[in-house]
Amino acid sequence: MGNYHYYLKQEVQFHQSPTPVVATSSPWHPESALRLVLPSSDRMVILEYALMVAGGSTIPPNDLGSLAVIDGKNLKVTPLRLANLPPPMAHQEMNVEENIVDVSFNRNGNRIAVLHTEGVNVYEWDPKGKAHLYDLRASKELKSYAVKNVLFKEALSLYRYQKDELEEVLDLYASYLTSHSRFKEAGLAYEYLSQHKEAMDAYRAAGCWREALSCASQAALPLSQVGELATALADSLSESKDHFHAATIHLDYRQDIEAAVRTFCKGYFFAEAMRIIVLKGRQDLLETAVDQGLVEGLSSSTELLADCRGQINAQFPRLQELRLKKEADPLAFYDGPSTEGDIPDNVSLAETEASTSASLFTRYTNKTGTLNTQTTRRTTKNRRREERKRARGKKGSVYEEEYLVNSIRRLIERVDRTREDIERLVQGCVRRGMRERALAVEGAMVELVGLCQACVEEVFGNGTLVGKDGEEEWKPPGPDGVVQESREQSRKTAEIPVVRPFERLAILGG
Repeated sequence: MGNYHYYLKQEVQFHQSPTPVVATSSPWHPESALRLVLPSSDRMVILEYALMVAGGSTIPPNDLGSLAVIDGKNLKVTPLRLANLPPPMAHQEMNVEENIVDVSFNRNGNRIAVLHTEGVNVYEWDPKGKAHLYDLRASKELKSYAVKNVLFKEALSLYRYQKDELEEVLDLYASYLTSHSRFKEAGLAYEYLSQHKEAMDAYRAAGCWREALSCASQAALPLSQVGELATALADSLSESKDHFHAATIHLDYRQDIEAAVRTFCKGYFFAEAMRIIVLKGRQDLLETAVDQGLVEGLSSSTELLADCRGQINAQFPRLQELRLKKEADPLAFYDGPSTEGDIPDNVSLAETEASTSASLFTRYTNKTGTLNTQTTRRTTKNRRREERKRARGKKGSVYEEEYLVNSIRRLIERVDRTREDIERLVQGCVRRGMRERALAVEGAMVELVGLCQACVEEVFGNGTLVGKDGEEEWKPPGPDGVVQESREQSRKTAEIPVVRPFERLAILGG
């Protein structure tokens, strides 16, 4: 390596000097090796140089000893481990559009970042292959590489100052997001690229109805297509029980006042429906749409409250009965041996896989695998079967208590979610002169809330964990572990659901 010396070649021009510059026999400063002194008859020019050597990785297996030499707009790269070529020769050469300022290698030595007066270029090269450098910023290799290896974020960061390349990569990224069902992000990318038609489709798939309709308007679609899109979005929102926004679409984009009012009534938004009717001057819809919506709401709400009341009246006494049985005889409750009667001392009650039948010969079967693997498979299968039994909570099983507690919890949560709908329904009935019907549904709701308040403390306890905290007990494998988990769940209680009282309307006099 020491036999070859790299040098710097540069041409210095003095265009404004009135007299020629005379180079002495020794223009370099005797003490400062990088200082060049050029005297003339009227002045002296001193140039200061800085020496920077760009080297590649020296860590195996990438220790190629790559060295880069800058020659104006030309970059000469030589892997000294493979080729010892003195300058001006080089193993590989490349030209840059602007003057090169600095060069840097990556950790593996297969990429070069070139800083020039107009920005940064990144090149990829194969030291052991063909003598060719690929400009990753100006070629398609980067885009295909980013798609193949999902490096879109890195590519976007690389192109953040080049608008055209940035938009190309972002378009590829949007297609990738769409193919992986990340529709909202894909819609944002397409809208950034002003591709409103693609953005509309992505937003529609993501359920973002506001963005979808906005992009549809910007895409200059025919009014018929915008109306079809609005209808499809409204139907989708109605299926997901988002009646308020579905009615908003009917009103703003389809100008269908009757459909909007009926949709508002389905969501129990009777006050908004009446406001729209008065605002648009469609008082005929008060009887044909609002009153009909009130009747339908009263019917469905009364049926729901009756079902909830019947469920809690059936499940709460059954839960009390099970807990009394468990307290009286825990072993019998968990299908264990009864404490009544004597058990012979020579009888084992533990489960075993051993066979007591006599055999004089080895039995060959078609079973594969060791005894441990067969046992593991059988244990896993039995555990899944037991977990299905636990989820069903069959009457008379050891999982019935846990099932009843969870069922009552879900019922209380459902009642709490229905509270606002009942309040809006009662107020709507009062505004339309249906006092008796409002009083009836209000009384049913108050009765159901009272039943929930009466049983919540006994069903869920005081909300504290019974047992020791922080200790992990050993759990048996297979179905026995499922039974133990159920028993532990019954010993402890989660957070007690809050049952808020239902406030009556004072004007109903109930």
